[in-house]
Amino acid sequence: MIKHPGVRMGLLPLLVGGFLLLGSTAAPAADEPSDVSQGALLAITCFACHGFEGKSVGGMPSIRGFPADYLISQMQAFRDGSRPSTVMGRHATGYSDEELRIMAHYIEMISKQ
Repeated sequence: MIKHPGVRMGLLPLLVGGFLLLGSTAAPAADEPSDVSQGALLAITCFACHGFEGKSVGGMPSIRGFPADYLISQMQAFRDGSRPSTVMGRHATGYSDEELRIMAHYIEMISKQ
């Protein structure tokens, strides 16, 4: 494994895959084209555990099909500690409310495809 400060090279394929996903997303809403691209990049971290486009095939719960407002509220609950977790609380602290909004709306959008 190649070592780089702050980057685990095992995540590199996920990042590259995320850039490839950008080309396969549905057409963005006319008023928010950058949100779709940013949402796709942010959601890569979700898909690493919750499955391709949020549809889990393993022990992790699927996040596909949930409305954005629900996803946002759950991530905020993980972040503030009101929803107990082992891993999600740590992940959630890394996102601003705006990033959670963009990510959740992206996941909702691809769930409708």
